[in-house]
Amino acid sequence: MGLDMYLAKKIFIGAQYPHRGIEGTFFITKTKEDGTKEEITFGLKNLSEVEYNVMYWRKQNAIHKWFVDHVQKGKDDCGEHYVSLDKLKELVYDCECALAEIKEGNSPEDIMPTESGFFFGGTAYDEWYIQGLSETVELLEDELAIKNNNAAYYYSSSW
Repeated sequence: MGLDMYLAKKIFIGAQYPHRGIEGTFFITKTKEDGTKEEITFGLKNLSEVEYNVMYWRKQNAIHKWFVDHVQKGKDDCGEHYVSLDKLKELVYDCECALAEIKEGNSPEDIMPTESGFFFGGTAYDEWYIQGLSETVELLEDELAIKNNNAAYYYSSSW
């Protein structure tokens, strides 16, 4: 048990609407336990969206608190919440500022405070905290560099 956090990206395809002109199939190859491969085929005819996880965090309670405060309007409900591109950019900026404070020997507590909670992990501003913020900056900067007008982001958590 513990705090698990996800940032999902959903891309609208809309293949179920003929006027969009989306046709075809795609294939996924799955390796079975015995080493043989199985090909799974999907038709695009009724595909409405594609969803995948951009990020997964484990017990990064400062980042969770940031989402609760800045996206979920203070309500920590384990629901799925829309996150705008501007909010993702703000998160990257806040993580960078907190990391800069640590580098200067200051506490990042005013920028990205930790939060205690049932199975939320430690609240120290230690290597785990730094690693979580650093990985967030790195992965989100890569994600934000991708231009996709049909994409929407959603944050969810569970514990």
